[in-house]
Amino acid sequence: MQVPLWERQELMNLEIRQDIQELGNKIMRIEAEVTSVDDHYYTIVGFCRLQKMACLIHKAKEWGKVATRMSREMSMPTGTAHDERFGKVRTYHVDVLKGGGEVILVFWERGCRLDSVCPYF
Repeated sequence: MQVPLWERQELMNLEIRQDIQELGNKIMRIEAEVTSVDDHYYTIVGFCRLQKMACLIHKAKEWGKVATRMSREMSMPTGTAHDERFGKVRTYHVDVLKGGGEVILVFWERGCRLDSVCPYF
């Protein structure tokens, strides 16, 4: 009677090891997908959060237009990301979202525009 129990336990252990191996493989695939995303690209809202800034929706739309124009001027590609409110939104390289070592969005918050003289530059 002890032998069949021992054999059943060994079979269960084998199945558990196989399940663990399969889960390990899935985790490795997921980690590879996550790390392959370029972490130098942010949405406007994501960048605001990173900078601990308030980001009103109407401001984010304005800033996105500026970031799009700056991306073209700097020959930087833009990307896309999923947004729960708007579906797809653009992502911008961190160099576009920063200007002259300072966060471009801060200047916009203070009322500066790229096509006008800004006392903060």
